[in-house]
Order: sequence, then C-alpha cells, then structure tokens
Amino acid sequence: MKISVIKNFFAELKKEPPVAEELNVLKRQATYVFVWLVIAEVFLFAQIYPVKWFFDGFRHAMSYRMLLVICGAIFVLYGIGSLVRCEMDNRRNQFYFRFWKLLWGYGHRKELRLDTAWHVAHSTGEKESVLAKNILKAENLIDNMLFDTVPTCVRIVLTCIGMWWIGWQFGLFAMGTVMLYAATLFRNETNIAPLRKSFRAQMKRIERDGTELTQNWRTLKQFGIEEEQANEHEEKLMQLCVDERWRHRAFTAYLVRQEHVVTVTRALMYYIVACAFFPTMNAGLAVLVTMWMERMFTRMSNLTDFQRHMNEGGEAVAELVEQFSIIPDIRQANEPRWDGSARGTIEFRNVSLSYPDGKQDALKDINLLVQPNTTVALVGYSGGGKTTFASLLAREYDPTEGSIMIGGVDLHDIDYARYRKQGISIVSQDVQLFDTTVRENIRMVRPDALQGYEEICAQRAYADEFIRELRDGYDTDIGEDGIRLSGGQRQRLAIARALYRDPDILIFDEATSSLDAVSQEYVQKATERLIAERACTIFIIAHRFSTIMSADLVVVLNDGKLEAVGTHEELARGNGIYRRLRDLEMRGVFCE
Repeated sequence: MKISVIKNFFAELKKEPPVAEELNVLKRQATYVFVWLVIAEVFLFAQIYPVKWFFDGFRHAMSYRMLLVICGAIFVLYGIGSLVRCEMDNRRNQFYFRFWKLLWGYGHRKELRLDTAWHVAHSTGEKESVLAKNILKAENLIDNMLFDTVPTCVRIVLTCIGMWWIGWQFGLFAMGTVMLYAATLFRNETNIAPLRKSFRAQMKRIERDGTELTQNWRTLKQFGIEEEQANEHEEKLMQLCVDERWRHRAFTAYLVRQEHVVTVTRALMYYIVACAFFPTMNAGLAVLVTMWMERMFTRMSNLTDFQRHMNEGGEAVAELVEQFSIIPDIRQANEPRWDGSARGTIEFRNVSLSYPDGKQDALKDINLLVQPNTTVALVGYSGGGKTTFASLLAREYDPTEGSIMIGGVDLHDIDYARYRKQGISIVSQDVQLFDTTVRENIRMVRPDALQGYEEICAQRAYADEFIRELRDGYDTDIGEDGIRLSGGQRQRLAIARALYRDPDILIFDEATSSLDAVSQEYVQKATERLIAERACTIFIIAHRFSTIMSADLVVVLNDGKLEAVGTHEELARGNGIYRRLRDLEMRGVFCE
C-alpha cells in the first residue's frame, strides 16, 4: 500500500472543520507519544551499559563502592525506564481512543449523510463492513505504524549507531543485517499478498452470508429451513478451513525464510564477537554488543506485522476514503431558504423521476396542486408510483425533470435540514424502532419538546392504552427494532413519534397495511382526528378505502402516471381504475 493512500485518508478527514480541529489535537498527542517512545527506547538502549561495567569489573579489582554504583545505575535506569514506558502507554491509550472516537463518529456521520439511493444500493452487511471492519483495520494500521513500527525503527537506528561507535566492522554488520532482512521481507510480501487477497475475498463472501442469516432469522424459522441454511453456511466455513490450510502453510514457509535470516545473522554475530573480544577477554563489550543486537532481533519481527497491517489496512483505508469522498445527490442548497414552516401550497410541476438503476421512469410528468392543511389520498396498483411520490415530497430523491414547489419555493432550495426536522414526518409501512424505551423512541425525533408531550401524542395515536399496560409503561425497553411489541403496537408507536414533531406535512405510507382489524380501527380514528383538526397537510397512501374516505382529494396513480384526481364520490362514479380497486376490496381482494 502506498503512503499516499494514508495521506488521502487524512486529507479527506480534514475537509470538515470540527474533524480538522480534532486532528490537530491528535497530531499533538501523537507528537507527545513519539517523544516518550524515543525516550523509552533511549533508556532501553542505555540500560545495558551498566551491565557492561559489571562484566568489566571482573577484569579488574572491583571495589564494593564501584559495585554499589553499578547496581545503583541499573536501579535508576530500569526504574526510570519503567516510569517512562508507563507514561508512554498512558499517552498511547489516550491517543488510540481519541482516534477511535474520531473515526467512528465521522464514519457514521458521513454514512448517515448519504442519500437514500446509496442506502438502497448497499446492503446492511456492506455498510457494516465498510464502517466497523474497515475502521478497525485502519485503527490497527495507525496504531501499529506509530507504536510498534516507529519504536522498532528507533531501536534499529540506535543499535546501528551504537555498533558504529564500538567499531565500524560491527556497524557494517548491523546495517547489513537490517538490509538483508528488509530485502527478504519485501520479497516474501510480494508472494504473500495474493494469498491475503484470496483470503479476504473468501472471508467477505462468508461474512455476507452470515449477515443474511442473522437478518433473516425470522423468515428462516417461519419456513423451517434454519438447519438447511446453517448446514450450507458450515460447508462454506469448512471450505475456508481447507483453503486456509495451504495458504497458511505457504505463509509460514515465507516467515521461516525471514526467521532464517535472523538465525544466520545471530549465529554470525556470536562468531564475530568471539573473534573480536575473546583474545582480549573484553567481556563487557561482548555483552554490550550481543544484548544490543538481541534486542534489535526481537524487534525485527514487528516489521513483518507492519507489512501485514499495511496490506490489510491499505484496502480498508482505500474503501473508507472512497466512501468518505462520496458527495450525496441530495444535499443542502448553496443559499437555503426557510420561512419557519412548510405550510404553503404544494405543487408538482411536470415532475418525472428515473431511479439511478431504473430502465424506465418511476413517475412521468406529474402535475398536481395541493392546498395547505388538506388531506390527499394516493391510490393505485402496486408499483404505480405512490411511494415514489411520497419519497420525492420527503426529498429522499430529487426529480429527474420538473420541480416541487412548497409555498412558491422550489423544494430543492428549501433548507434541507430544517425541512426534515420541522416540516415533514413520515409513517411508513416498514417501521424502524430503536433498542431503547418507548419514551425515548418517541422523544428522539424532537428532544427539545416539553416532558410529557410524548404521552399526549401517544393518546392521539391510540397507543397510550397498550403502552401503560407494558411492564414499565413508557419506560419499557422494547428490544431491537421493537421486537417485544406486536406489529400493530409498533405501527401506533411510529405514528405517535411522527405526531411528536408537530409536522406541517404528514405522510402515511401504507400505515395500516400490516395491522389487524382492531389496530386498524385505532389508526383510522387517529387519522380521522388529524383530518378533522386540519393541523397539517396529510398524504395517505393506502389500498384500503376505509382509510381514505374522508380525504379532500384522491389521486390515482398508474404506471407512474397521474391517472385521475378528484373526490372519492367523483372517482367512484367515473374512474375505471379507482372503481376497480374499490370493487376488488369489497370482494376481499387487495392489490397490494
């Protein structure tokens, strides 16, 4: 991996001012850590010197005073060295977790900023892999580079300097050892890289398969095929074990070559030391040289780890840079406009939409005018464009052609952040809840609201009664995605959450499709109350005509086109599609 990839990674992080400031803090922390690393290595380097004095003392008459000085020097150097390493570890720990916080926070922020089209195009497993796994690998790369590889390089440099100080022959030997090991490392890595690439590709397929099993556990159990799917997954795992056996053997063979370099040079070192010092019986220098070189030998394996982290982390960093560089299609206008609400007239002007991967238009030349605080029902066959219509109004997508005007202002120019926070709420068919309490699930969309308002909204959504029957009422944990609630309860809780925003525009996207008759009646009552209040503009997407009878305007969509517009009575008398849908429902047949 080229160092330029890491540079691009940090360059991308610097594009956001708060992150750039945090990087400056991390840079200072990394500098402090580096200083302490160098100091620690200097003490490790110097700790051997009193040992040399000790062995030199056997050649001469060593007094007790001299022995005490040597022992005192050993105590001081090793004691201070321990304190220095302790401080270094503390600063390293601070840097690591600060860096972890930066990557995780920035990574999730960037992912959440991406538009709906990106989220639709990527599975949950892919998103988790890009963030969780790649960020972890990037952390390991930076951590290994700063706190393992740098100290190793410092130790090698100090050792080479010390060996040159003792004699140029020893200096050449130390430098030759390092160069030979580096050449072997580079050559082995060239051969090992394809093996690692093969492993990563196979591992990604298995992880994707495991994610599917975890996500679709309910479907597998409902069809009774969990054992079959588990068996298929285990077969893939077994194949990984078989393939990894020969990969690992090849990998260890290359590692053995690197170890042979260390083994040969270590043996040669003792031979050179014996030839150089034994005639003069200079045991102190012999100990000094051998201990310096041995400490360097023990550190050289870290260079192998660095190569592995560089190889694994390189791909991870490259993927992170690629994702962090994505510019969403849906983003804030250069000069956003916001007059405090979105209660004005809503107008679709010649609106068409083609999805990025679509071969035909999802909506075609839609023209519609909706007055404020009215209720609009969207009906039609499945795939006719109803949800796409709502997605455009929520600005999950921008029209391919035409424009959507709210209060005379193009939706593209309206303050995107405020529009989503204050202007619009959506209750979708696919309810998504969080693994926390009922109260927090409602309050999270508007944390600045008065305490207790969530209970009022729950009452308006006819959810208060079942909530109070829960074990801890509004403070009951509902589990992952509200798994401890029934489908109808989850839907009513989502409605309460949408009402908690006091939106100007409220969209019900098939909000009653998964409800039983009793729950549907509750939601129907809540909808009728909202329609009667005329507190906001309401769009209702539904197939059940009982939920749209009170609508001011009914819009019939068919194959992405605006088929008809009128009241329920008008369309029931004249429009073919609308009458057919109503007749099918009366016979108990739903075109959902």
